Amino acid sequence: MVTHMRRLQAKPKRNEVVQIPSDLREFLSEVNEMILAGDESATIPSDDLLQCESACGGLIEEGGCKYSFTYFPEEGIRHKWYFSFDITDIERIADGATTELSMWACADPQCHSKFMDRNDTCFYCDYIDE
Repeated sequence: MVTHMRRLQAKPKRNEVVQIPSDLREFLSEVNEMILAGDESATIPSDDLLQCESACGGLIEEGGCKYSFTYFPEEGIRHKWYFSFDITDIERIADGATTELSMWACADPQCHSKFMDRNDTCFYCDYIDE
């Protein structure tokens, strides 16, 4: 039996300013409404209670004000954007006050994954099979 190991070999990321896509803004507007209404889906820690066709996420910790999300900018699941926002960030995106995000992208132009933290790792670009 052959076992394959994956080893982290993180590559530098490039900083990119991206426009917030309309479907992501609409989703975060719905999330904002749920937060304001005290909807259970927005107050229970989860990584997927809040979702739409192109995004999912949830509250990071009970009683907290930070949420993490995964956004799928195109068909399929290969390319993803990962981010976390606090309640104020969500509100500013929902009301249109924030229209861009500063993110870190993989150096490979074929990979469309983006991260809020330059030290986050990409499953496809930052690991090698041994």
